[in-house]
Amino acid sequence: MKLRDFILLILLFSSQFDISEVTLILSLLIILLLVVRERKLYIVKECLLLLSIILISAAMSGLNSITSYQLSFYEFYRDFFYFIQAPIYLYLGYLLIRSRYVEYYSVTKIVIIAILSLSIFNIAKIPFQLSSLSYLGMSSRINFEFHNIFSLLVVVIVYNYNLNNFSIFNKKTDKIILVIAIISILLSFSRTSYVILSLILLVPTLYRFKMDRKVLYSLIIFIVFNIFGGHLLNVKTANIDDLTFTAKFSNSLSEVVVRELDDRRDISNNWRAYEAYMGLDKYLDGNSIELVFGQGFGAIVKTPYWIFNGELLDVIPIFHNGYITVLLKSGLLGLFLYITFILQASRVSYLSNKGELRAIFLCKVSISFMILTTSFVTHGIYNKNAPFLTLVFLGIIIAKIYNDMEFVGNNKFNY
Repeated sequence: MKLRDFILLILLFSSQFDISEVTLILSLLIILLLVVRERKLYIVKECLLLLSIILISAAMSGLNSITSYQLSFYEFYRDFFYFIQAPIYLYLGYLLIRSRYVEYYSVTKIVIIAILSLSIFNIAKIPFQLSSLSYLGMSSRINFEFHNIFSLLVVVIVYNYNLNNFSIFNKKTDKIILVIAIISILLSFSRTSYVILSLILLVPTLYRFKMDRKVLYSLIIFIVFNIFGGHLLNVKTANIDDLTFTAKFSNSLSEVVVRELDDRRDISNNWRAYEAYMGLDKYLDGNSIELVFGQGFGAIVKTPYWIFNGELLDVIPIFHNGYITVLLKSGLLGLFLYITFILQASRVSYLSNKGELRAIFLCKVSISFMILTTSFVTHGIYNKNAPFLTLVFLGIIIAKIYNDMEFVGNNKFNY
């Protein structure tokens, strides 16, 4: 392994831990070095869309600071940090391949090795931390960490490549990697991870029948309707006095439908829904300009004192429903740009029905579904620790497609 590949492996592996500031700084340094080396800045549509959201939010923060003098520098910086990570990581992945600094298959293997290393380490902890396998379940998810959420990305890559008769390592090794990744996902006992895994396995069929875009549009329509019309849905809270996975799963829909709740028990059981409602209510309190452009970085929701007895959480800067986060900070325009980003990231050509390019397109669509889903329930790409590996690999495959298009001629693919 070359020194640059080893350094990249260390960065990708360490990014899975809570060192977001270090990861961001190192990413910026690598980008700077590559830009100086290339003496060229590449234009990436997906990055421009995300940067536009940041510009809108920053501009509204500046306007609010002039008119109300209430802008907190800490809250502005916190939001800016949450939002700036995504376009930087995406651009890093793009630049690595577009500049041909590293070879595509090499960096793809490095991504898989980085994720797999942590996945195996977490799985190996089970015999040492559990006195009985009966602990496996919601309690193991809360008290232990036997899974690795980025195992989903490994499934995306290995599954789609092998489905199209390509191997990342070799067929036998790829199968072992796939099994380990799926075990890691199952050990998460995460409803979101299970749903995403199901979507990943379904994507090739959707793509084959040109249904992937239709399903994506349908989900987007549901998400937007849920934000503005969730109160119209008659959703009842399931009885979840226990924390079993089955009980939580039965209450999944109730947890995400945005609506006002009055009962404290309902609020506790459906915190994500009520949290999103408070964010929507804060957004709707804005003036006409803020409805279009948002309330900017630093906009927060103060939780009622009685919810947490004045402890743990007094303000909410970002929401489990990432679309509410975007809506509050950058308004309807920002929400439109974010949805456009997801649609742009999912763009593929149906003219390539076999070979490596088809595998890459399937990876691209799968990652788009991942971002769409996680943005609905687990913050998405805007969080203290942005999904570094997912965004970097998305940038990698976008650049790979453009490089291949340049090699064979831009008219070959309708992309």
